[in-house]
Amino acid sequence: MDIYIMTDLEAVAGVIDSDNWCVPDSEHLSEARRLLSLEVNAAVEGFVAAGATRIRVADGHGYGGIDADTLDPRVELISDFPCKYPCDLDGSFDAMAWVGQHAKSRTCFAHLAHTGAFTVFEKSLNDLAIGELGEMALCAGELGVPAILLTGDQAGCDEAAKLISGIETVAVYSTADRDSAAVRLADKAICIGPPPAAQSYLDIPAIISAAEIANVDAIHPGYGFLAENAHFAEVCRSCNIEFIGPSVDSMRLVGDKVACKQLAVKHKVPTAPGSKGKVEDEKQALRVAHDIGYPVMIKASAGG
Repeated sequence: MDIYIMTDLEAVAGVIDSDNWCVPDSEHLSEARRLLSLEVNAAVEGFVAAGATRIRVADGHGYGGIDADTLDPRVELISDFPCKYPCDLDGSFDAMAWVGQHAKSRTCFAHLAHTGAFTVFEKSLNDLAIGELGEMALCAGELGVPAILLTGDQAGCDEAAKLISGIETVAVYSTADRDSAAVRLADKAICIGPPPAAQSYLDIPAIISAAEIANVDAIHPGYGFLAENAHFAEVCRSCNIEFIGPSVDSMRLVGDKVACKQLAVKHKVPTAPGSKGKVEDEKQALRVAHDIGYPVMIKASAGG
């Protein structure tokens, strides 16, 4: 099991008094580095006990936060910070963890953790900054590496808890589903129409109106209905509402099964034997079926 640990210094010693603990020539910098290294060692002990065979530790403090003499000799130290994010994190790791992360010193609406992502950006949900911790988590997510642990100062932990629990949900429903579990579990619920889907769950203006009334940051389309509708995704983003899903161009391309297969063939992605394009009539269908052999499956070029 391979583990990646990103570290920072302020949360261990000095988020309130960083000038005396965390900057070059400060009075207690050496002690702060020792304390951080001991905290990392405690995490290393736990990971080794759980079966970790390789642990890489990134020194995420701009002035150097790890005391190499104190650090557990079983780990590999990445100390050339600031390195290009995500600082040697890649898809080979089984999990990543943060040790010593913090809410930015002396600020109320601070960014979490002193790390970054492939593209650094400012993002908030419900007025809560996703910030640097969220960016590193997104970075890990892009690589398929589970992010499993956060330790740090109380301010950082409190802010992380607020971020996790502070994302409110707003459900939209038809009158037929007013007693559904989704409606009961949501923080808020808005009725968008009668039972027929065309008058509720497929009614884009009704859904966007509900989203604007609730002042939402993002829409998750769920499964079916408008989930694969590129126009809906485009409308969301034109209204400054994040559509949680693929880009509009990707949805349009994959929604057209003929174009999607042609793209796959172009990039040498293995595909099932079949027609080279759209089958126009019954005679062509029989000819293609004879060429590839039975049984055959007939698939619409659009839709699910």
